[in-house]
Amino acid sequence: MKIKHKIKGAEMNEFDEIIAISDMIVEVVHILSSKRVEMGFTQKEFAKKIGMTHSELSRFEKLDAIPRIDTVAKIAYSLGVKIFAFDYGIRDRLWGEKWWKKS
Repeated sequence: MKIKHKIKGAEMNEFDEIIAISDMIVEVVHILSSKRVEMGFTQKEFAKKIGMTHSELSRFEKLDAIPRIDTVAKIAYSLGVKIFAFDYGIRDRLWGEKWWKKS
C-alpha cells in the first residue's frame, strides 16, 4: 500500500516533479541573466531595450517571484536564446533520459 502525504496540496510522488520544475526555472533565469551580462548589457540598459523597468528585470533575475512564461520568452528572444532547448532538460529530469523513445 502506497501512503500519500500532502505537501501544500501536492502528493509526495508529485513533489519530485515540483522540485525539478523549480530547479529548471532557477537554471533558465541564471542562463538568461548570464547571457545578458555576456552580451555587455547592464540590467538598466537591457530592461529599457525590452520594455521592462529596471526593477522588474532585477526582480526577475533575483527570482523574487515565479516568472511568467511570457516574460521568460520575451527575455530569451531578446537575447537570442532558444527556449525549446530547455524543454528537453525538463522532460529528462521529470521522466528520465530518452523520454522521447519510450513507448
